[in-house]
Amino acid sequence: MNPGTFEMGDCVSEGEYTLHSRFTRAVNFRRTTPSGGEEVVSVVDPSVGPGPGAIVLSSLERPPGRSLADRLRVDGGSFILGDERFDAARGTRFRSDLGNVLEGWRQASAEALDQGLARFREQVLSEAPRRSLVFLLEPSVTPPASAGFEAVLVERFREAAAALAAGEIGLAMSRLQGLGWGLTPSGDDFIAGLLLARHVLEVGVAGGSRSPWFRALRGAEAGLDFGRMTPLSRAFIGHASSGRANAKWLRLLAELPRGPSEELDAAIRAVLDVGASSGADMATGFLFTMEKGRSR
Repeated sequence: MNPGTFEMGDCVSEGEYTLHSRFTRAVNFRRTTPSGGEEVVSVVDPSVGPGPGAIVLSSLERPPGRSLADRLRVDGGSFILGDERFDAARGTRFRSDLGNVLEGWRQASAEALDQGLARFREQVLSEAPRRSLVFLLEPSVTPPASAGFEAVLVERFREAAAALAAGEIGLAMSRLQGLGWGLTPSGDDFIAGLLLARHVLEVGVAGGSRSPWFRALRGAEAGLDFGRMTPLSRAFIGHASSGRANAKWLRLLAELPRGPSEELDAAIRAVLDVGASSGADMATGFLFTMEKGRSR
């Protein structure tokens, strides 16, 4: 990106936002909507990349002793960060809907798709961090703990996954919500991956949209309590529910139906690099849902 430029997600709403949390590569802001809800906008470094609720700045670096401002105002395609104004002419809009990538899934050969998903699964199992949910994909994977509080978490995840596999979708969603480790709990990341996979299965991949299990999955949100979610979880689960994804996931979804390639491997690594385990946990939710939804 050129200095002073930005890319704004297509779900960033107008309004006044205050600081929620600050990290090296991302600063999160939130606001209360007129209806009493809450929205989050993340101002991020280019290494994080565009997303539906993100504003990518060419650089988050500031002069010594001066941090990024703690207030944000969005006005159309422009925004003010502290006392610095970024006019729409300096920015572009990021399109987050799945429309273009889903066309590739509709046209994919069964062989290329099977191979692409197999490669995704293989790479997730081999490269995901130990403290992640990949043990839900493969029984031979050692879970992150065998004793104490974390062992209780592992058992709760297994119970939720069993309920999900059995078609008890509402029960599974309520058990997954807010469960686990991280700024966005692992269970919430899993749910986001599940919801993205549901949109892919909806286009009829290998009969997925015709299976009884998938029909039950259509009501997954009924098992969620959005009022109990953290602002960040509510934002990205809401985006996934409406069929929107960040640039890293759009790239991965575009490559998967083409089959194994260096481009696919790079896209998988980019997704797995998100957060301490968020990328791996979302990938686990996606793969779990694709495998169950495509089974006959």
